[in-house]
Amino acid sequence: MLNNLINVSQQGGSSEFEHMVGALDSAFDFTHTEASQDFTGGAFVQLYDLTKGFYQTHFQHIYQHYVPLYFSLWKLRVKDTIGLDNTHQDGGIHYFAGNGYQSRMITLWTALHKDPMPSLSASDLGLFVVDSENPSHFTLYEQLAQTNTHYYRSAPGLLRDIRQIGNSSVCYDEHTLERQVYDYVNGTTIQFNSHLLHGTNSIAEQAHLSRKEYDCFRAALTSVWIHRDDFNHAILNMHLEDYAQLYLAGIEPKEWAKIKCQQAHLCNKEIGRIETIIQLARHHLSNQALPEAGL
Repeated sequence: MLNNLINVSQQGGSSEFEHMVGALDSAFDFTHTEASQDFTGGAFVQLYDLTKGFYQTHFQHIYQHYVPLYFSLWKLRVKDTIGLDNTHQDGGIHYFAGNGYQSRMITLWTALHKDPMPSLSASDLGLFVVDSENPSHFTLYEQLAQTNTHYYRSAPGLLRDIRQIGNSSVCYDEHTLERQVYDYVNGTTIQFNSHLLHGTNSIAEQAHLSRKEYDCFRAALTSVWIHRDDFNHAILNMHLEDYAQLYLAGIEPKEWAKIKCQQAHLCNKEIGRIETIIQLARHHLSNQALPEAGL
């Protein structure tokens, strides 16, 4: 059984939080940009530098004992979440887990901004997590752990390997999936095990929304961290030609050449993901190796 590591904490009002929000908006203009979803792409190192003070202050233990694998700003508009089901586990991060699903990995999901939406409840546009400690989910998580990769909902009742390479998939009964929903509250961070399925608490229908609310949005900062002792440090020294051992893991080696040819775009996408995460991990480890100012 996975420990779900779920915790909710409040940082809103602190100088570190306010400074971080201002710095992020200055760098990415998230309150005005028309972009949505994960619009910061591979800017992991830039996001790390802009948020470092926040994590050092409010999540000191994680900052000191964990290695970051992912950073992003997510912006979602109301109109984009109506009927949305983006159930997923985070992509790419599983490559760096030295102990599979038992690796201690933590996602921090911090609410940065939400437009006034009087017709919606606090839970609308919030976050749901599929609790691993709920007995009704034991079998599903056991199935996922056996494959040692992460998944996303590709169709009703079907989870597909998030790499989209190969044919690994897991069927499940959506009606038995109990989603633990957390309200979207500015300045709140929701922490959970990064191996857990999660997603946006979407809106079922739009009839009660005003025209103005239809274009309203919320933004959140997401980061993923892995404990140093569970981090596969060997990946930092891998050569590009060896990355296939990661993104084609679990697939018969005799199929590799064909997949590299027929799914070159997806393979290159995973290579880019691995390289971006390596750059972030190295940046964090080098920052921690530097002496503190004044010492």
